[in-house]
Amino acid sequence: MSKHKHSEKAEKEIKKSEERAEVKEEKVDFEELLAQEQKAHEELKQQFMRIAAEYDNFRKRSVKEKEQIYPEAISYAVSQFLSVADSAQAAMALDIKDSECKKGIELINRSINSALANLKVEEFGAVGDIFDPQKHNAVLHIEDENFKEGEIVEVLQKGYLLNQKVIRHAMVKVAN
Repeated sequence: MSKHKHSEKAEKEIKKSEERAEVKEEKVDFEELLAQEQKAHEELKQQFMRIAAEYDNFRKRSVKEKEQIYPEAISYAVSQFLSVADSAQAAMALDIKDSECKKGIELINRSINSALANLKVEEFGAVGDIFDPQKHNAVLHIEDENFKEGEIVEVLQKGYLLNQKVIRHAMVKVAN
């Protein structure tokens, strides 16, 4: 064999051994790369879990806020027109001779009461009820043995509730 063929053969052998060495190096690199990718995957998974938990908390908080906002908005809106309801009720108590006028006031009063009922607003504070400082505002006290202690003798202004929450306290006269 010629020197040239020997050198070609030797070169081929060297290349083959270099390729084997590279393959071994690649295996080490692949294992290291796999470990790095698994670590990155685990970090992303943890980040995803945190974001999913944060989103779930946000969603629950939003639902709760929406549930609270509606009754508060109703309470505020109703409180703004309660003076109109008081005026309509006061007009009903007047001795009006004109039947058309009286009929109009009755219609207004029924409309107001219907609107309050549709909004699930309840009236409270009636003569004979027992005074409750959470619901009633006692503006007058009287001494009278004909009434029990703490009994409401007169309602000066009706109170209103929405979902057991006081929109307006009833102003009452109470027996001691």
